[in-house]
Amino acid sequence: MCAALNGDKSSCSNDNHWVETDPTFQPPPQVAQVSPVRRRGLEVVVLLLLLLAFRTLAMSWADAKDQHPSTDDFTADYVSARAFDHGANAYGELLPLARRYLDSRQGVSSFIGDVNRRNPHPPAYLLMVAPLAELPYAFARNIWLILMAISVASAMGIVAITSGASRMTAAAVALGSLALPPVVFDLKLGGADVLVLLAVVIAWQQIGKGREVFAGVALGAASALKLYPLFLVIPLLRRRNVKAVFAQVSTTAIVTAVAGLALGFSTTVHFLSKAMPANTRYWLTDPHNFALVAVPFRWLTRSNWNIGSVDAPLLANTLAVGLVILCLAAALATPARQSEDLLWATTPWMLLISPLFWYQYTVLVLPLIYLILRNHFIRRSVPQWPVALAIGLLLMWTLESSPPGTHHSVLDLALVFALPAYGVIILGLSEWGRSPKDLQAMSELAAEASAS
Repeated sequence: MCAALNGDKSSCSNDNHWVETDPTFQPPPQVAQVSPVRRRGLEVVVLLLLLLAFRTLAMSWADAKDQHPSTDDFTADYVSARAFDHGANAYGELLPLARRYLDSRQGVSSFIGDVNRRNPHPPAYLLMVAPLAELPYAFARNIWLILMAISVASAMGIVAITSGASRMTAAAVALGSLALPPVVFDLKLGGADVLVLLAVVIAWQQIGKGREVFAGVALGAASALKLYPLFLVIPLLRRRNVKAVFAQVSTTAIVTAVAGLALGFSTTVHFLSKAMPANTRYWLTDPHNFALVAVPFRWLTRSNWNIGSVDAPLLANTLAVGLVILCLAAALATPARQSEDLLWATTPWMLLISPLFWYQYTVLVLPLIYLILRNHFIRRSVPQWPVALAIGLLLMWTLESSPPGTHHSVLDLALVFALPAYGVIILGLSEWGRSPKDLQAMSELAAEASAS
């Protein structure tokens, strides 16, 4: 693949890596052949990661038996999809649906929160789950777990292979990704963000091969499941991949329309008029929502989590618009110096601009982290401290429970719940720092100066 999404299609070399259009750009040095000793060590690492991956899957498999619908995405999707299969309103209130389609062993009594809570996912998402809805709940959820684990391992393996890693290294990356906290969290919740990740990775790979339409279709399918991948039209436009943009927007519209017709006109209208707005209003101010646009509403409006706060919705909306403009400006201006890839350099701002941004969404920045670390490794440079800090904040965060009505201090909100958001912001801003190529040149100059 080319090292940066920059619009110069002629700059792609024979090995399909994206490269800079700058005439002074030098491609990264090739990694030396792996010695037998190092290869044996890598095989041991792969084996350990395989065992760790199986442990992660086993824990998630066990959690599926005790997972409560109030904290489980798949359970809500399962009962909604089953309602659709049985001719009922898929976007009806979730508590009655859970009582109807689940038995007490699935934790219906713990379906807490707003009694009028409805499924927040679009029609295409529910249709994707519908084939599993007629299976017993535990069996269906474990099948979903396996499919999502395969998705994330495949995605990270493709990223490694496409960026030039050996098969053994790619296997280590693929298996190791299953043990990362955002991935583990998404698997436990039964979410589909890792499937969105796979679609974006496939699109990224196909763009590097010049297959714009195929890439746009993959991104469009992802956007029909989750809205935030639509933001990736920005790096496509910066690279002048007009065909990919048209294919993405068209695919999103077609898939959404077909899914809406399949669910029924009245059901789709119910989703657009009730389920989606209610879901956004309810969860916008949740402390676990890391979206930048949610910050003004969390501090300046009354909500389920901040009942006694100041109520200034006009000011909150004004500040939110300002934050949206800042995220758009950052996405349009990022130089992608660390990752050398505009698409992945845009993903932090894609997440931050979304109205709802949960911790499991950070699986979308894992390829960015990998590319940054790999670029430093092949140039034998050390990542600057913002990169290390961002990775630490993202991958070492412990989820804190926060049911509605819980009061949190300013320090809790700013220094505990917001840590992953800080990590994503720093990761996005690190693209303006010195590139691995510059750091390598500085290191070589310093070595020459000391030698003389």
